[in-house]
Formats: sequence, C-alpha cells, structure tokens
Amino acid sequence: MKVLLAIPCYKCAPQIGRLLDSFDSKLISRIETIAIFDNRSPDNTLNVAVAAAKKIDSAKAFQNTENFGLGGTHKIAFQKAKELGFDYVAILHGDDQAKPNELNDLLDIVEKDSSLDAVLGARFMLGSKLCGYSSLRVLGNRFLNFIYQILVRHKIYDLGSGLNIFKVSALTDYMNYDDGFTFNMDLLLGFVRQKRKFIFHPISWGNTDQISNAPTFRVGFKALETLFKWRLGIHKPEAPRRYFSIEVE
Repeated sequence: MKVLLAIPCYKCAPQIGRLLDSFDSKLISRIETIAIFDNRSPDNTLNVAVAAAKKIDSAKAFQNTENFGLGGTHKIAFQKAKELGFDYVAILHGDDQAKPNELNDLLDIVEKDSSLDAVLGARFMLGSKLCGYSSLRVLGNRFLNFIYQILVRHKIYDLGSGLNIFKVSALTDYMNYDDGFTFNMDLLLGFVRQKRKFIFHPISWGNTDQISNAPTFRVGFKALETLFKWRLGIHKPEAPRRYFSIEVE
C-alpha cells in the first residue's frame, strides 16, 4: 500500500516543526512520501518546514506558486498522488491540532478493508477528544453536522477535519470544487452523490497557540449554502485554473 501524506500549511511557523517532530517511527515507516505544501505563507512557515523536513528522509517541502487556498492545496496533493501512482493520499493539517500518530489508526482501517474509499477523521463523534475548542464552535459544528445528516441521508460527524485518508482511485471531479475552506464539504457531498464508501473515525483535536485562518461565521453560512445548492442540484464549478507547487530544498 503506497501512501502519500500531504500536509497543507498556511501561517504555521510556530507549529509545523513540532508537528513533524512528533511523528513516531511506526507512522514514518508506513508513509512512502511526506509532502509539506506551504500556501505562500507571509510568515516563516516555509523555512521552518524545510528545516523540519530534513530530519525525515521521506519528507519534502513545497511552496505553491500562488495562494491557492486550502482547497487548491488539496487539488495539488491529489494530482501529485495520481501522477506518482500512490494508492492512498492522507491529509494532515500543518497547524498541529490533530495528532499525527492517530493516522496509524486510519491506515489500519483501510488496510483491513480495501473497499473503503475514505476514512474521515471526526472531531464530534463518540470517542473523539477536544481540547481548547470553544463551546460556540463545538455547538456550531454539531448543528451543521445535524443539518447535513438530514439532507444527505448519511451519518455525518465532521464536515472537514484536518486528518483524513482517501483512496486515490476514488478521487474524481475535485478540480471543480471550491478552492477555499468549503472544499472538504464539496468533496464529502461528491462522495455521497457518487455513492462512495466512506466512514468516520474519532480523532483528538487540540487548540493551543493556533490562530484559525477560517472566518467561522462566513464558513458556516457557506457550508449551508453549499449543502442547499447540492440538494437542489445547483452547482457552479470553480473557474478553470492551473495549480503548481515547487519543491524547496
């Protein structure tokens, strides 16, 4: 099983080094390539990522040629996984809120059941652990999950955490999805529409020195807008764009 681990980063200078330092030897041995993608951060994220990547033989640091958004960075990672013949692509956000070594649990699941197209980390299901997450954000996320669950008729425990794994062959249509924070919602709804087989798995999530790049209320409204348009069969594809990222040594 050939796995690419993609780590999107934006303004993660305080976190990306310690994130990579926390990888255990078991996880490193199961990942073919670790690709860190800096999305044109205005801080020192790229330099810290390059230095941290040198400590792991399989790690490489890249910088996007422009700020493509979180969704755009996912597109770059997915394209790279397809071009290089990977079986799975895992996503781990570079802000050190998810625990990297819990990816071992997701890898165990897809190894045992190769029919799964995705295992999605869930912050809001039984067994998940939240630390430092505001009650308002928890409530808002649970409300959105509930609305999505009703309208898509599928158990939904998270609209887009920072720890997921996807079967590369199941990734289609994603180039038409949003380049911003609602990319994960487009991807989730696409999986439902395509009748892909996916499950959620509880993860740990902590908020210490991270500063969210997601405008909470705007993302919430956009999430509802995305859902209702999907339910009504209205979809405006993202304008065609070319996505590039360059390796930095």
